[in-house]
Amino acid sequence: MKKILVINPGSTSTKVALFESGKVGSVKEIASQSITHSAAELDQFERTADQEAFRARTVSDFLEEHGVDHLDCCAGRGAPVKALSAGSYRINETMLQELRSEKYSSHPSNLGALIAHSVAEKYKCPSLIADPVSVDEFEPYSRYSGLPGMDRRSRLHALNIRAMARAYARSHGKEIDELNLVVAHLGGGISIVPMKKGKMIDTNDANDGGPFSPQRAGSLPTTLLVKLCFSGEYSSAEQVNGLLTKKSGLLAYLGSDDGRVIEDRITQGDREAEEIYHAMTYQIGREIGSAAAALKGQVDGIILTGGLAYAPLCTRWITEYIDWIAPVEIMAGEHEMAALAEAGSRFIFHGEELKEY
Repeated sequence: MKKILVINPGSTSTKVALFESGKVGSVKEIASQSITHSAAELDQFERTADQEAFRARTVSDFLEEHGVDHLDCCAGRGAPVKALSAGSYRINETMLQELRSEKYSSHPSNLGALIAHSVAEKYKCPSLIADPVSVDEFEPYSRYSGLPGMDRRSRLHALNIRAMARAYARSHGKEIDELNLVVAHLGGGISIVPMKKGKMIDTNDANDGGPFSPQRAGSLPTTLLVKLCFSGEYSSAEQVNGLLTKKSGLLAYLGSDDGRVIEDRITQGDREAEEIYHAMTYQIGREIGSAAAALKGQVDGIILTGGLAYAPLCTRWITEYIDWIAPVEIMAGEHEMAALAEAGSRFIFHGEELKEY
């Protein structure tokens, strides 16, 4: 059995899990922990990337506590980096330098590859990332926004989307490059993707458009957004971006971004919550229809995944809008940890080549 360590950093915690794999695609979690970091611990670091050595030590402590004396692979959550094709990438010096300099972002996920590389050096094993959010397989038509110099970007929940597409294909005796799918990742942010023979040819950027979500505004009336920016209420682009990506959507309307809480309120007769929640599912259904149009209606299946896919009213209402397009399959949850372990398993057992960054 091969041992694969998976690392997924958040703003105040580091999720770590140890998997065993005996054959390609077959992984079993044998230990996991969400290591919480206090404000006092993190405040000593000026930048997110500066936390690398500190967080790597906490991961090493986890391994020592579980008596791990060898690893066959370390996989870290991929950060927003330069545009890449889908797949698994060897963590190399170029990637490390760009993450340490925070060239593309200061997101906590930058630490995924940094910690994975640090631990892998200690255990003398390979390290990788797989399907980061900046995977870009857009077709040319997908890039045009309507204003020269403002191209549409590919930013999406690629890791979970591709993992669920693979699982769907396996369950139907197919490979993903034999299918046309629409995959909707429903979480704090929402990514809705037309997958054409395994390629993610378009998406709403979860921060820049599409349906509103538990925390994000989605597409907004452009002229009203311009007025908001120049209203004098906000003094910086950072403030406006924080509003649109962290304090909008269900949270702004209803004071909660938890689908379970909102569905309970609806069950208890809260008509305002019902209307707003239904509006979100309407917009999701409309965006799925748009993704189906990108595939010219040739859709083999629609997948609803992510944390919101656990919410029964949400998935039922979405399904009512879209089940005429293709069969709908609910694959609830965010499966990033297992997806990274499976990438390690494919590398170890199947000899899947790691791409060079």
